[in-house]
Amino acid sequence: MEAPAGNVSVKVEEEDAPLPNYHPEYPSSPDMDITLRSNDGTLFGASSLLLKLTWGFFKTMFSLPKESPSSSSTEPITMQESTEVIAGLLNLSFRLGMPPLDSIDTLETLLRAADKYEVTSAAVMIRSVLTSPVLEASPARIYGIAYEHGWYKEAAWASSKTLTLDLCSPEAVSDLSRIDGSAIMKLMTLHRNRRDLFRERLDDIDLFPYATTTQLVCHSCEEDVDNSPWQVMKYTLVSQMERDGISTDCLDGTILEAVIDAKCPRCKRKIYNPVMLRKGLREAIKGLPDRVEFSAEEEAEAQGT
Repeated sequence: MEAPAGNVSVKVEEEDAPLPNYHPEYPSSPDMDITLRSNDGTLFGASSLLLKLTWGFFKTMFSLPKESPSSSSTEPITMQESTEVIAGLLNLSFRLGMPPLDSIDTLETLLRAADKYEVTSAAVMIRSVLTSPVLEASPARIYGIAYEHGWYKEAAWASSKTLTLDLCSPEAVSDLSRIDGSAIMKLMTLHRNRRDLFRERLDDIDLFPYATTTQLVCHSCEEDVDNSPWQVMKYTLVSQMERDGISTDCLDGTILEAVIDAKCPRCKRKIYNPVMLRKGLREAIKGLPDRVEFSAEEEAEAQGT
């Protein structure tokens, strides 16, 4: 006789317990007596000895007295950072490789984590790549990061790269909003001093005899001619400096055409000498301040930290 349907027992296969989600570069092993867990659940096998040697945070943590002589918790240590940040910080700590240099956001996040956990070696390696030519980042952003950490050599270098930026553009304002106020003032002062000195040199009659006059006398026929081409070019050059920076490259561009091509309405001879004009502009551009300067006290303080 068949057993009643209600008495039939069904065997349910128990599901396998999920395996721990270890990062492939930092799996669990007998040599790894510490487990770190990122904020998104990834586990990292690590050596407490190596962490004590490279992370000031863990050096302090492991030196604290335990609650009881027998307490030896194997629970993972939960970190507030993501998998990407923890992996990058461990790689930097043990000199296993640099993070990709395609994102300044990633680099800055790693640097903040290095500061938080006192990973000096990671900070040193990040500093070494801030001025890398392959790092795709706004120089204003690099300047702010370097200034914040007292890396004045890198900050000065980055400030020189901002000279082609319009500091009032939305992109620059967004980058500057991340920077300390005193750092912004130094950068703004650099740009302002360059502009004011350049404008002053454009009015130097030793460089440009016609610098401040409204009328000229034609060298060929002695006819009075209008000096407005020069005045317009002065305004254009100063405006370009604020918007795109200024360099001797502009001497080969179209910005000088109106002045170079200006002719006396009477004899049709050129009013301005192109050779002397370019020579004067080279002198006006030469020696303009090109980077933020730091006091001896600031540099000494940075070296002491």
